[in-house]
Amino acid sequence: MTEENFGKALRADRFALGFTQQEFCSELAKFAKTVVSQQTLARWEKGAIPHHSSRVNLFQFLKHSLQARGLQSDVLNFEFPESTKNKNTAKELMKILDDQALEISKLKDVIRTLIS
Repeated sequence: MTEENFGKALRADRFALGFTQQEFCSELAKFAKTVVSQQTLARWEKGAIPHHSSRVNLFQFLKHSLQARGLQSDVLNFEFPESTKNKNTAKELMKILDDQALEISKLKDVIRTLIS
């Protein structure tokens, strides 16, 4: 999946529903009880990937809206990769823990010196 393909698929789904961007945002807001601006939808249609909670709301809305009309969704065919933010290997995590343990040890030494 590329971001550009996601944007095109979202736009195709919106067109299949017969909504303008503003109408789509209004219906999404009614369904998900959350606000998505027309500008945000425009960014998504240009390829920006929504944050996780917005993605969940968007997927649920599209699934409900398109299935109710007997239509297929291009967006729902995408599998989003897990966020790579904060993903570390076990070796990287162990190094972080070792570094933090060393810092804690140094702080303990300083505190012992101060209270002695």
